[in-house]
Order: sequence, then structure tokens, then C-alpha cells
Amino acid sequence: LYLNTQEPFCLVAVDVQGAGKSHTVGLVVENCLLQFESMITSALTTTLVMHYDEDPDLACELATVTEPNGDLPLNADIAIREVTVLVSPNYYQQMRNKYEGVPRTTVRPLLLDWDALSADQLKVIMQLSSDQISSNSEPLYFGALLDKLAEYQRDQSMPPYQDFRELCSGGGLDFTNAQSLPLEMRLRLLDTLVHQSAKNEEYRDHKTFLEVMQVSGVVIAHLSDPLISSKKANCVFQVLLQQFCGKEWHRTPVHRKLVIFDEAHKYISDRDSDGLAHEMLKVFRNMRHQGMRIIVSTQSPAILPHEMLALVSVMVVHR
Repeated sequence: LYLNTQEPFCLVAVDVQGAGKSHTVGLVVENCLLQFESMITSALTTTLVMHYDEDPDLACELATVTEPNGDLPLNADIAIREVTVLVSPNYYQQMRNKYEGVPRTTVRPLLLDWDALSADQLKVIMQLSSDQISSNSEPLYFGALLDKLAEYQRDQSMPPYQDFRELCSGGGLDFTNAQSLPLEMRLRLLDTLVHQSAKNEEYRDHKTFLEVMQVSGVVIAHLSDPLISSKKANCVFQVLLQQFCGKEWHRTPVHRKLVIFDEAHKYISDRDSDGLAHEMLKVFRNMRHQGMRIIVSTQSPAILPHEMLALVSVMVVHR
């Protein structure tokens, strides 16, 4: 089986548990990343892996791409040089212990640069959409915050994070205590991930997501955390995917990219309102314009939009 990794493609691998899906995905990822002088000379592939599991004790298997097979007949050093694993700041120490011993793997907290977040991305992280409001009527803070985000978008500027936080805490919006409590709950994920938040003071010397992507060839966003639900992971992955697909990072174009949705059924649903599924579909449609290679692994292909399956370049079915 030959796969042309020099051209954009989308590959979906499906199986039942233990049938070989992870091995197939790992093999394709390695072949997209390998550099071997005089044989494989291509632009470096910037790679992002999305991984989430309700069991926080399980590491992402793709982190082992830094470990070459000792039985290989080749004497050349063709192993992947380094992998960076970005994890929930609230679960950073536990995940460092989890990946301890994996060669050439660095664990860092996942930190989003406040100045790089768009109003739409804030809306996603705070789950400010009609589909994500459980009650029949929208709470007062919902409309007030959307008005503020629209104002920021129109002005093309965001206030400092602490000013925004103070505004949401009642400094500029007149909320009752009953309204402030659910709003605070929606702000907690933002506090956890934003680099400039007071909660992340201890991580000021760490790089943000985009800074890590600039210097690391392979980045795994591993969001397993007892306090992060699959729904919240879905929202964060939407933002990471949007930023990753941007044509320029700090005015530096990246033309060759690979994104892997590992065990996608664990954080994507078959609902029409699933935001990440819609973002994935956009990437599928524009993969050639963005120089994108896409890999999706799942035990439940039914969760994927039908149009996405129609756009697949390669479908690998294990049994």
C-alpha cells in the first residue's frame, strides 16, 4: 500500500477495540514526518494531535513515535526528534508523571494567548451558543456577553484579560447573584487555559499554544482531566483547530501541516450542532488550500458527518 504524503489527503481509520487502528495511524504519521537525507527530502510537517479520554490514566499512544523499532535493519537515525504534550494546566503535574520515561517527550501546560483569541473563539470556549444553553430561555448574561463580544469584534481589539474578567464579574455588567453564578461557571475554563489569567501566574514563563507550535514539530493536545468533560474538550479542540489552520503564525507561513483526531468518538457526537465536527468538515473541504493532511481514527464512523466521509481520500477498515 502506497500513500503519497507529499500531497494533502484525508484518511479515516475505523475498527473495534484492539483491531489495529492505532498501529495504522502511527505508521501513517511516521511516514508523514520522516526526514531521511538523499531519500526523503521535503518540508517539515507541523503536526497537531487531538486526544481525549475519560480515563485520565491513559497516555496517548502516538507519543511513542519517538521510539524507533530496534529491529529495523536501517542504521540511519530516522526517529522523530521530539514530541511536546500539552495538557490541562489543572492536571499538569499528574500528566508529567504519566509521560515520564517516554523518550524525547516534553509535557507542558496548554496555554492560550489571550491576544490571539478571536471573539468567536471566546464564544466557543465559554459555550455561548443557543445549542449549548440548556434552559428554554436565554439568561441575561448570555445576551450581554454576546453584545460585548460583537463590540470587540467590530473594534478589532480586545481589552486586557484582567479587565475582561472584571467586566464579567460585575464591574461593568449589572448582573444579580443568581445570574453571576452560572456565568462564573462558564468563565472557569477560560481562567484555566488563558496564559494571562491570574490562575496561571505560575506558568508565566511557559510558551503559549501558538509559540509551542512554532518550535515543536509534533504537538499532542491531551485534554484528559477528571474536571474536563468531553463537551469541554470538544470546545477547546475547536479553538486549537482554528488557530492551527491559520495560514500565518506570527507572520510565518506554514505550508505543510498534519492534524490527527485520535479516538474521535470520545469527544465528537453525531448531533448536527457539534461544533468540532463542523470545524473538521471545513478543514476537509479546504485541505488543499491549507496544505493539510488529516487523519481521523474512531470506533464509531457514524458520528462523522456524511459529507466528511464522502471527501475521504483513504478509508482503512480493520476487523
